[in-house]
Amino acid sequence: PRTGQAALALGSLVLAASLGIYLMLGRADLPGQPLADRAAEIATATSAASSAAEDRRAALEAARSTAARTPEDVGAWLRLAMAAAAADESASEITALEQAERLTDGDPAIRAMRAEAMARAADGQVTIPVRELVTEILAQNPVEPRAMFLSGLAAYQDEDYGVAVAIWRRLQSLSAADAPWMALLAENIADAAQAGGITLDEVAPGPDSEQIAAAAEMSDEDRAAMIEGMVEGLAARLADDPSDAAGWQRLARAYQVMGRTDAAQTALIGAADARTADAAAQVTALEHMVVNQLEADFADDAARLLLRLEEGAPDRPETLYIRGHFAKVTGDTATARRLWQSLLDRIPEDAPIA
Repeated sequence: PRTGQAALALGSLVLAASLGIYLMLGRADLPGQPLADRAAEIATATSAASSAAEDRRAALEAARSTAARTPEDVGAWLRLAMAAAAADESASEITALEQAERLTDGDPAIRAMRAEAMARAADGQVTIPVRELVTEILAQNPVEPRAMFLSGLAAYQDEDYGVAVAIWRRLQSLSAADAPWMALLAENIADAAQAGGITLDEVAPGPDSEQIAAAAEMSDEDRAAMIEGMVEGLAARLADDPSDAAGWQRLARAYQVMGRTDAAQTALIGAADARTADAAAQVTALEHMVVNQLEADFADDAARLLLRLEEGAPDRPETLYIRGHFAKVTGDTATARRLWQSLLDRIPEDAPIA
């Protein structure tokens, strides 16, 4: 899925040091310097990077020691999470935030920090577990900034640019003018609008603060009924206009959050059928099928989607892997072995999948 500039928000903290070295050693807008003339510059940059890494590692160990000594101190766990993020230790960061979350009885701001950390650990992808967590957070606090940003990023990655713009503009309208995320938010909105061919004046910024507060005061039953009604309305509209691929993706995301796996699969197939030439849409639907062990239930749909991949993107790594999987499921181990060997021949030996 497309992440574009929006995903940069998740990596800004840990990318700072490496970006600095890049700017010193390889700026594209400056004439090249002979390597010999740059030896001192390179040595200085390398030494600074090494020193910074050592400092981050020392800060992480100090924060880890403090948290171990004071396990009931929320601040100690939050400082450990920040130190782990700076050292690019995603697992330690997430674990620390889980401890802080436990000590605060599930504070939505800390839960949102964990959702952000999970997305960064997934290379900026707003995965299904992150989406589920974000939905829970927004039910607790509909205006939690990190959760709102991630909700918009999920829509962006689904190429549902209109929804992304609406969510981010709502966050923009609710934020103070000097909020630290405002400049980045403006860039993300512009990027989503350009990607979707959207005129910003035509997109409403979403519900105002009074409407959000009213939704927050709903009972769980009323809120669930409201969401169910919205989902049913979208499903009915797609039944009349099945060519709306973005609508199918939005419906699939809603069903996933609601735990309706089979319905989500049907919606993802709808998105694939609406974009028959889009290999990524076919892969997404097939991957969901594989992960949730739905191959037998959607065998005819799988055959149709696999044929499109075989004809339109036969050498794509995902195509080779998924075709091999379905061949194995149907008992054709020879074809599965051939396809997977072809995949192994195309990827580096040290790739995780190898």
